[in-house]
Amino acid sequence: MKRTVILAAGALAVLLAGKPATAADIARPAPAPVPPVTTPVSAYNWTGFYLGVHAGYGWADKGWTDTIVPFSISHDADGFLAGGQVGFNYQINNIVLGIEGDLSWADINGGAASPRLGGETFDTRIDWMGTLTGRIGFALDNWLIYGKGGFAWVNEDLGYAVPGFAAASGSTRTGWTVGAGIEYGFWNNWSAKLEYNYMDFGSRTVSYAPAVVFDVDQQVHAVKLGLNYRFGGAPIAARY
Repeated sequence: MKRTVILAAGALAVLLAGKPATAADIARPAPAPVPPVTTPVSAYNWTGFYLGVHAGYGWADKGWTDTIVPFSISHDADGFLAGGQVGFNYQINNIVLGIEGDLSWADINGGAASPRLGGETFDTRIDWMGTLTGRIGFALDNWLIYGKGGFAWVNEDLGYAVPGFAAASGSTRTGWTVGAGIEYGFWNNWSAKLEYNYMDFGSRTVSYAPAVVFDVDQQVHAVKLGLNYRFGGAPIAARY
């Protein structure tokens, strides 16, 4: 009898050991990890037409060379300028391509004197200047670093005088320009910029009398602080 009980207990233990696992016995899979919460990085959209104003300071290097007798003299001219600009940008990833035209009223004046011929004076006055340029820049979110180059125009009056004689010659000159700047988009469609332009107008021959003829060479520098409003560009949440 005792032997029968022992055999029965052993058989029961074997059955229990081989019993299939129930659903409660199966280990539940670990929950999927929750992705970290990320904050979108604001990407400024530079594409679009824009319109703006600027103000700044300009200075010119002026060289006068007598074409009849060996003589030359140079002087500086400087003063303030203000005006407006219009343009268009197109952004491709971080590259910004554009075209811009600007026009500045100017009050840039300067002159020099020479004791030659009993006292000569040479005067320069720049009334306005303008440029039409292509631009290429690199955007770092709402910062834009750019270079530009193209055509330039300047309207000037060149005055000459000796005792008993005075004359002036006014004209609009065409030249070329290169420049660089940095622009910051600070609120919605508004941006501010700081820009430098170098303009070269070469040499122009000016006659004041049959025996008074000069080649006048001119380069102009300008630093502008500007404000632009862009139609269509704005900060957008684009990168994560």
